[in-house]
Amino acid sequence: MRDIFIMMFMAGMIPAILRWPYLGILGWCVVSYMNPHQLGWGRVNDLPFGMLIGLATIFSFMISSGYRKAVPLTPITVLLLIFFGYMTMTTVMALAPGSAYEKWDKVFKVLLMTFITIPMMASRERIHAFVWVIVLCIGFYGVKGGLFTLINGGGYRVWGPPNTMIEDNNHLALALIMLLPMVRYLHLQSGDVWIRRGLLLSMALIGASIIGSYSRGAFIAGSACLLWLFLKSRHKMAIIGLGVFALILGLSVMPPEWMARMATIQAYTEDSSVQGRFDAWTFAWRLAEMRPLFGGGFNPIDSGLFLALVPDGDVARAFHSNYFEVLGEHGFIGLALFLAILATGFFTAGSIVRQVRHVPGCEWARDLAAMVQVSLVGYSVGGLFLNMATFDLFYHILVILVMLRLVIEGDAVATPKAATLAEQARAGRRPPQGAPTPASPRSSTMRPQQGHGGS
Repeated sequence: MRDIFIMMFMAGMIPAILRWPYLGILGWCVVSYMNPHQLGWGRVNDLPFGMLIGLATIFSFMISSGYRKAVPLTPITVLLLIFFGYMTMTTVMALAPGSAYEKWDKVFKVLLMTFITIPMMASRERIHAFVWVIVLCIGFYGVKGGLFTLINGGGYRVWGPPNTMIEDNNHLALALIMLLPMVRYLHLQSGDVWIRRGLLLSMALIGASIIGSYSRGAFIAGSACLLWLFLKSRHKMAIIGLGVFALILGLSVMPPEWMARMATIQAYTEDSSVQGRFDAWTFAWRLAEMRPLFGGGFNPIDSGLFLALVPDGDVARAFHSNYFEVLGEHGFIGLALFLAILATGFFTAGSIVRQVRHVPGCEWARDLAAMVQVSLVGYSVGGLFLNMATFDLFYHILVILVMLRLVIEGDAVATPKAATLAEQARAGRRPPQGAPTPASPRSSTMRPQQGHGGS
């Protein structure tokens, strides 16, 4: 019965996407993050729903007259294009061409859908809907994992959906850390008291799920996010309360095994898992030294060079770090591009916050940009210990900033009052008393314009 429902839901999305292309972006998020077909029991698990939704979205986007077909050239999009071009070059020069092309193909699909997200979702209402879908899809596993942790007293680890990028407990934990600020944004923007309470409860359960993952990297990344929020937030007592809740949960609910695992953060020299990561990082560094321009290409571990470059290692291991993953796969230039993308996203978010801080009607943009910055802090710190350099959510968070910039600068809005507000945002001025402001997401609805797939 579950398989039939999933198939009907997916099949019903195709005609809707052909009519309104932006629904394809939301559908792609559902498949990419929630992976509902993995919740089935039969052959539905193997059906190519992602490919079908992606093709329908691209086709509908191309034939639609309601969208720009060019990607806006901003610092973030230019760096992403250069980075993808460089990854393509390193794939051509890869040490393990077969497995390198397989990963390149996945990255190409992720970035293609990420880029076409910009022209289709660059409006206030659609950005809000975009965040809602991401939160619901990943948050489903966070809430589920939080309940599982509380019911079982933290006796078992929380894992993600099978056959996905967040299947591993560490990867799921980092995804949830990146998600929490997005939940907070929705909490700030929602006017309905019951929705706010539900989002508040979801944040607590997602926090419990992160703790229940037993991920040491997530523990460090979560601590960094709390520290950044405390330094930047206007509501410091709320941040202190969140930290106290996490501390009480860890001390009162989690078993001694959890405490012992967290304690190994300090005793890393005695932990075989951490030592294995050091071996993987040594492999990445030596591979980059050997091939400084191109690295090893995607999946260089399949080349069989691991033990040749790290003779003291016992077995070939994954990189377990975004930075060493990029260094080993794409060399020093690839790492420099990746760091530049991270830094540009971080400073762009801060720039948007400063630009709209005193502009009435742009509070939503300020809150979203601030929360995106927190997500990037979590991703940057957690990425020290996890290899998720090609994770969809990272690129979607970046293009949220691109779309925010388009909206507040008037490049994605057509109404005169919105354009006037955008002009005031550019000048950093308050609008004159009585000037109209756009409707809040609390009362707005997503309505396609006249014509096929209008934005």
